Amino acid sequence: MKFFRRFFNKFFVIGFITILISVIIDLSINDCIIKMIIVNLSNTIGIALLIGSIFDFSKNSNDFMDFVSSILKDIIVSKNFLKGLEDKEKKKALEMVLTPSGNQLEQCSDIQMYFQRKIDETMEIFHTNFKTNLVVNAEIRKLDGIVQTFVTLTYRVYKIEDKYFPLITTFEKEDCNVEKSYIISPEGVKEISEKDITPTDEDISPINVKTYSYEIPEELYKYPYLTIKKTVIEKGYNHWTNFHWNTLTPTDGITFTLKCYDGLHIKEYFIFDSEEFYNVTEADDKTSIDIISTLWLDKHSGFVFTVSDTE
Repeated sequence: MKFFRRFFNKFFVIGFITILISVIIDLSINDCIIKMIIVNLSNTIGIALLIGSIFDFSKNSNDFMDFVSSILKDIIVSKNFLKGLEDKEKKKALEMVLTPSGNQLEQCSDIQMYFQRKIDETMEIFHTNFKTNLVVNAEIRKLDGIVQTFVTLTYRVYKIEDKYFPLITTFEKEDCNVEKSYIISPEGVKEISEKDITPTDEDISPINVKTYSYEIPEELYKYPYLTIKKTVIEKGYNHWTNFHWNTLTPTDGITFTLKCYDGLHIKEYFIFDSEEFYNVTEADDKTSIDIISTLWLDKHSGFVFTVSDTE
């Protein structure tokens, strides 16, 4: 009964009666200008009142509002709608969704800054370089009385926003360097000459490091991805070394192998991420270790090893 009262409100009844009166006048009175004016005006007013009462009923109907809300939600979360948003609009959408609860804000008002940092990091994904097919092979030997690490790594880089990011290599010590670098494309293998590698002061690591950069030639931009190969030498000390490796960009998994020779063995190692991300196999005699991950890893993921010839 309440439903019918809300639907058949006074405006609905007045509108219906007004239309009914216009019909009666139209059928009972001969044609004249006054009749036409009254009939048309009554019809217009009656229809307007009927439509207005229907909208008023819809506006105050929970079922109707739920129906409209459901349609709007489907539109907003649809792929095409979200894909059409500009970066600023996507960020605003994230800020509305990823917001701390009232309880979290009561416990720590600064937690909003943490949420904002996560949002900023998420938005960087659209403009962030990354690598795949990462393979790192390291051998630690004693050469000329110095413990030295010889590293060969290969990986694949991709174009971001129709261009390649510079190739970056960092070292913690001054007496470390890139021996050889190659770009492998469908055109063949291109060796990067030493004169093309330039030092840079760009702050790309949380620690103080020596950084080198190489710009990929624009003639290679026509390829969707390139394979990079580097050979690196890091020098340690007379009996030991700390070999530290990390990725400067997000990477889709890693296959890492470290082997020790000349009486050297792994004293200890540390993984910067959770060890649950990796499958670690260490030899019983501590002379080799394999670390494999098939997960996406954040930038600055990596490992550090202490290698020595002493027990």
